Amino acid sequence: MMDVLIYKKIFFSGLPIWILLAGGLIVLLVDAFIKNNREIVFYLGLISFAVSIAFVFKRWVTSDFVPVDFLTFDRLSYFFILLVMLTGFLSLLNSHGYLKSGINDDDEVILTTMPAAFVSLIIFCVVGQIFLFASDHLIVNFIGLECLSLGTYALVGSRRQDARSNEAAIKYYVTGSLASAVILYGIVLLYASYGTLRLDELAQIKSASSLGPVFPRVAMSLILVGFFFKVSLVPFHFWTPDVYEGAPTPVTGFMTSAVKIASFAFLIRLLNSIHFFGDQKLVSILAFLAGLTMVIGNLGALVQDNLKRMLAYSSIAHAGYILLGMVACYEGSVFNVSLAMPVLFYLLTYLFSVLGAFGVLSVMIWDKKEACQLSDLTGMGYTRPVLSFVFCVFLFSLLGFPPTAGFLGKYSLFSLAIQKGYLGLAILGMVTSVISAAYYIRPLVYLYFKGEPGRAPITLVTFPAMFALVFCFLMVLYLGLIPTTYLKMAFVALGILS
Repeated sequence: MMDVLIYKKIFFSGLPIWILLAGGLIVLLVDAFIKNNREIVFYLGLISFAVSIAFVFKRWVTSDFVPVDFLTFDRLSYFFILLVMLTGFLSLLNSHGYLKSGINDDDEVILTTMPAAFVSLIIFCVVGQIFLFASDHLIVNFIGLECLSLGTYALVGSRRQDARSNEAAIKYYVTGSLASAVILYGIVLLYASYGTLRLDELAQIKSASSLGPVFPRVAMSLILVGFFFKVSLVPFHFWTPDVYEGAPTPVTGFMTSAVKIASFAFLIRLLNSIHFFGDQKLVSILAFLAGLTMVIGNLGALVQDNLKRMLAYSSIAHAGYILLGMVACYEGSVFNVSLAMPVLFYLLTYLFSVLGAFGVLSVMIWDKKEACQLSDLTGMGYTRPVLSFVFCVFLFSLLGFPPTAGFLGKYSLFSLAIQKGYLGLAILGMVTSVISAAYYIRPLVYLYFKGEPGRAPITLVTFPAMFALVFCFLMVLYLGLIPTTYLKMAFVALGILS
């Protein structure tokens, strides 16, 4: 009887997750038994995300958070669950025109030809992301990480007849597997030091283990290094431009948003739980990495002619900005999660900005290839004025230009850093943001001022892709002009407001 009650509690507490999992399995079953199912499985995936998001909102409103062993269902978890589900939903919408273009290209199949596998992998990756950060047990976190990683490897290589996609998948698999092994070794050392992998129990530890102070420090360092790879912090970023360029464009957008959000969500929970360093060394290292990442990311983007590589280096720089905000959350050597509102808000603004930018690239085809070179934009401002304008707004948001959401996101991060005494780091962030204007404005030059109007790529803007672009566009402007509701959500998620 007790087991039945436990399983019942687990089922109802994680209902949005189980709905999403059921949707992924149904997509695979439909693919197995129904022919010509491309539109069916696509919309089944969308329905799975929509119903799951509705249940997340219902739980948020009713505050129906039931504690479950190994899973942490609180407002902070549900805030991040909402973000990653939105990311999966929008990424699926962005992929619709991309997948359809693969069907219509009879001469050369260079795009994804497995929509059922594609849709189910997106769903399973989101489920892995949720288990990555919505658990207080490091083994469950690691299982979620591997579910996310394996699905992402397959998505990156889903253009099976494209050598660049295959190369990107191999690079990502090899380097990602190494990062996962480093994280797992760190978890093992942490267990050897304290005999527990529960974050709530590790949070009570204030001193070194019986094995001495070296083992816990090495364990924590290995775990952090592994996740620094996942979020593309310098010097663990070298895989990012090649993998982002070779992956299908909707997958690149999914990686640069969802993977970062899930990984930073886990890092927030980890740093909020482990306090046994007892000095400022960790904070100093994080501050140094944040500054280095902002500089290298922005400088690397300056010399790119490929838009996907440019946005890859841009995502590296944004990882530095997010880490800057996390450094500012430290009070002494203790991470204070109640200060992390700017980080949560920045992740939200970054989500819509970057998915919108990659959504535009996902619908552009030139000479049977992705139109991802700067030269491919020549004249598009005149032949595709609406799409070009929307793309410019997304780039301005990534730049941090008012009145877009990106401006408020960066302003909140830099303000927090200044308030907490990290003036030099905040100034460096502002300077690198100014530098980033050079590469964010370059596409505008090609859109409106370069070459003859009339040369422009084919745009396959299906209704789902158009819906995603319009939604991201409106959210970027809404969050920039009227952010009150979502700022309150962030405060509630952190337990500051009820």
